[in-house]
Formats: sequence, C-alpha cells, structure tokens
Amino acid sequence: MSATNPESERELHSSNEPDLKPYSSSKSSESSHTEEEVEGFTTGATRTQTNASDSSALSRTISRVYTQSTNFETPLPSMGGGRSTYPAKIPNEEEYEVQFDSDDDPLNPLNWSFRRKLVVGAACVWPTTVLSWGSSIYGNATTEIKHIYHVGTPVAILGVSLYVIGFATGPIIFGPMSEIYGRKIPMLISSILFTAFTFWCATADHFYHIMLYRFFAAALGAAPLVVAAAALADMLRTDVRGIGITLFSLCVIAGPMIAPVVGGYIANSYLGYRWVFYITGIMGASGILCVIFFLEETYHPLILCNKARELRERTGNNFIYAAHERVRPDFNTIAKKVLVLPVKMLFVEPTLMSLSLYHGFIYGILYLCLEAIPLIFTEKYHWHGGNIMLPYLGMFIGAVLGNMTSIFVFEPLFKKTLAKSGKAVLPEARLPLMILGSIIFPIGIFMLCWTGNYHVHWIAPVIGCALIGFGMNSLFLPIFNYIIDTYLFLAASALAGNTFLRSSMGASFPIFATAMFQNLGIEWAGTLLGCLAVLLLPIPFLFYKFGAKIRRASKYAVDLDNKE
Repeated sequence: MSATNPESERELHSSNEPDLKPYSSSKSSESSHTEEEVEGFTTGATRTQTNASDSSALSRTISRVYTQSTNFETPLPSMGGGRSTYPAKIPNEEEYEVQFDSDDDPLNPLNWSFRRKLVVGAACVWPTTVLSWGSSIYGNATTEIKHIYHVGTPVAILGVSLYVIGFATGPIIFGPMSEIYGRKIPMLISSILFTAFTFWCATADHFYHIMLYRFFAAALGAAPLVVAAAALADMLRTDVRGIGITLFSLCVIAGPMIAPVVGGYIANSYLGYRWVFYITGIMGASGILCVIFFLEETYHPLILCNKARELRERTGNNFIYAAHERVRPDFNTIAKKVLVLPVKMLFVEPTLMSLSLYHGFIYGILYLCLEAIPLIFTEKYHWHGGNIMLPYLGMFIGAVLGNMTSIFVFEPLFKKTLAKSGKAVLPEARLPLMILGSIIFPIGIFMLCWTGNYHVHWIAPVIGCALIGFGMNSLFLPIFNYIIDTYLFLAASALAGNTFLRSSMGASFPIFATAMFQNLGIEWAGTLLGCLAVLLLPIPFLFYKFGAKIRRASKYAVDLDNKE
C-alpha cells in the first residue's frame, strides 16, 4: 500500500464515519484529535448495532480510538531512492475497506450456528472455572502448610489473599489487550502462564515461593475473568446474551464453591497438599487445549483484519484493508490509553464505581463464608476430614437455582420487554433479579450463622448456605449484564475495572475472617455481615430507578436512551 503522511492518514480516519451519538460529554468533531473526543467516540455505538453495516462502523470507531491516540514525535522519514515527495493517497480509499457482507454474514460471530457458539463459549468458560477453582482450593492445604513451614494461620491464609489480589491486577492488562489483539491470544497466553505457575506451586520447597507463585498464577492467568465475558458478548445478541452471561457467572462462582469439597478430601488423604496444586494444574492444562483447539476469534474488528489479509493474499491487491489494521500500538499508546483505561473508567464512571463497590462487598462475603462454614461444622457439629466441606455443595445448589430462576423467569420477562419496545432496552431492565438477590442474600447469612451457632439440625445452616448461593448469583448476574450492556465494545475494559476493585476488596476479607468469627462468635459475626448486607440493600432499587440518570453523566456509556 502506498505510504501516506500522518495528516492524510488522520484525515482518512476522521472522514466518512457514521453519525454516531455519544452522550453529551464528548466534544465537537472539529477538535478530532483531542483526548476528550477520542474518548467520546468510543461511546458512539449502541448495544442494538448488530447488523453488518453497524458492526463495521463499530470496528472503525474502536480502531480509530487507538490509531488517533498515537503521538508522532519523530520526523517523517523520506521515501528513499532519491525521491523528495510523498505519493498521493489512494482516491476513494474507503472502497477498499473490508466490512461484513450483510446482516446475515456467516463470518460475523453474531450469526454463527448455535452449536458453534456453544463450543466456543465452553472453550471460554472452562478456563474461567479453573481459575476461580484455584482461589479456594488452597484453603484446604493451609493446615499442612502451617505444620510443614511453621507459619501461623494469618500468614498461611495469605495464599488466598495474594491469589485474589492477582485477580485484581491481571485483568487491567488482559482486558484492554483483548480490544487490540482479539480474544484468543490473551486467553492462550493467560492459560499457559496460569498452568505453569500452578505446577510451580506444587513443586515449591519454600513457603515464600508458594506465595509468589500463587500471586502470579492468578495475575497472569486472569484473562478469562474479563475476556470470556467479552467473547460471549461478541457472539450473543441482546435477546439471548443474558442466558450466556448467566452460565458464565455460574462458572465464576462455582469454582470457589466446589473446589473446597474436592480439596478437602485431597488434603486429608495420603496425597497431601501438593496434589491440591497438581489437580488444579492438570485442569489448567486442559484449559490450554480448549483454547487452542476450540476457541475461535470472536472480536469483530480482528475478524475483519483476517478477512482483509486473506483478500490481499488471494487477489494481490495490497490496497485492501480493515479499519482495525490502522491500529499502531506502541508503548505510549498501550501505557497511556490501554493499561490506564480500566482504572480510569473505574474512577470517573459513577455507574461502574458504585456497582463494583457493591460487587466487591458480595465477593468478600463469599470468602468470609468459605472460612465460616468449616468453623461451624467443626466446632458445632463435630464433623471431620473432608466432610466439613460438604455444606459448600448447598451453596452451589443455591447458585444453580439462581441461574434457573434467571433463565426461566427473568429472561422471558426481559424478552417480552424487548419485543414490546421494538428498540433498545435499557440496562435497568436487567435489575429485577438483582433486587430479589439483595433481599435473599442477607437472609441466608443470618440463617447460616444463627442456626449453625445453636446446633440446629445440620440441614438448617446448609439451607442458609443455599440461600447465600442463590442471592450471590442473583446479584452477580445482573451486574455482569448491566456493565456489558452499558459499555458495549469497551466491556472488557469496564469488566477489568470491576474485577480490579471487586478482587481488591475480596482479597482483604480472608485475612481477618478467622479472627472475626473467633472473637465475635459465629452468631454475632454473621449478624454484622448480615446487617451490612441490609444497609446495602437499597443499591439495586436506586439503580433501577435512577440508573438512566447516572449513565447520562458518563463519558463512556452507550446512549440507549435516545435510540429510536
């Protein structure tokens, strides 16, 4: 392709674009190279833009954000060969831009068959399950680790906290990376690193090595937490996206609920604590195979890049291009625009910050309950060995019931709303399930801790566990859906910011969990947590009523309110 000078290239990217409407925080088109407008353009796409032409417009818009953010600080090189002038740019260059062929283009992931989406979705979700599994299975190894390495409980439990802190840091890199390099590459790199560091945990001979490897396993393996959800959003239209995110959310919280049961029997057998890590590493290796053989690229701009590359090779016409190929990620772009974006969105977006704080509290409660359940069934019910972890299955059953309620009750209601409106449905339509979950969640906490403390029949605290699982999953689901519906193609960055704050809060809770339950007593520690959950109960109601007003203050949120 003929070379162009920077000004011509900038003109190419700023012309012939659709009149996309962000919220009013974006600047006028006359200042097209300011940071403010670059941010504004990213909000111009709407969640209902799923046909071929709109998807291509989205690809050009997102690609332009990164292209225009490059700073040219070095002089323009000469053409060489004694030429003193630069060739003119190609006339009508937009005619060479590759787009999706039609509304039903089979290349578009939105139009893939159900079977194909199911396989790709499973390849995304399984590494997510393995990653979340690793967060709680370590707790079963702490007793043996304390004995072997001569450390106390607060120090041994750092293996959980450091892992969850890794959850907070990794998505900051992998979320935005997936918006430049696509979904598959970050998932593959992350899965390989997670597996490697997990096996190193199994073979480590020093306590501090285990702690370091735990942190890096989570931090470098955290891509599935944000990339998998973004990949599902690439494939699923609005009317079925909720079901996909429902199953994804179940996998995120199923790992921490099932892993302690399996880990309890492993750690109390002749295998010892190292097999807690070996089993997780083997599962991670299976995740690598899933990504290699079954995960196809779903990111629309990168699919068009691959199409353009094939057309150039087969036609010999090097003028053919895809909008995303104009992205020139250098260190300055990545550092200032990519790595900073999730944290920046978190702190300037009231929607994202509020939901992430609430999400973080719920996530922290999960890890507190992981600590409370063994205490209750060891001290009050005198269960031993791996049996003390069986009540976690009650929590998992509750989470499954929450999923079924979402799929068979609330998703049909959402589809009816979508069918009646005939236009974009506001994200607030996802929140009735969150309201239900916010009520049931504290009830489960009170029931678990009070019935467990007074040695009521064991089924009573197990039912409390089920209510916690139901409430927790009913809260997780709408939050994931709300963030994705609100931030569209920047969903990976928004989810990265959400994961950063949620995991940062979740990491701190296990540190004081044992001391809190031992000093306050199981019943009063549970009362404290339940009362905090009750105090936060109005948040879903406030978002349901005032969410649209909050989104209008956003620089990044999709403008669905004025969509016709």
